[in-house]
Amino acid sequence: MSYLITDIQNLGAIVVLDDSSRYEVSSMDRYAVSLWIRGDKVEVAGSRMTNPSRRNKTVAVTRLDQD
Repeated sequence: MSYLITDIQNLGAIVVLDDSSRYEVSSMDRYAVSLWIRGDKVEVAGSRMTNPSRRNKTVAVTRLDQD
């Protein structure tokens, strides 16, 4: 599914999406995510988040607020 980034916290450690979901980014991928910006469209599939605006960069994530 596609979402918009609404916030990037702690230098790329946390990504907040427009549906209010929060994802923790793998420590190996945080630098790349720190270069992403609010409003970027991302796709989430399981434990992977892909940013087509940033050359389809895919990072490992863990959802923090699962029900």
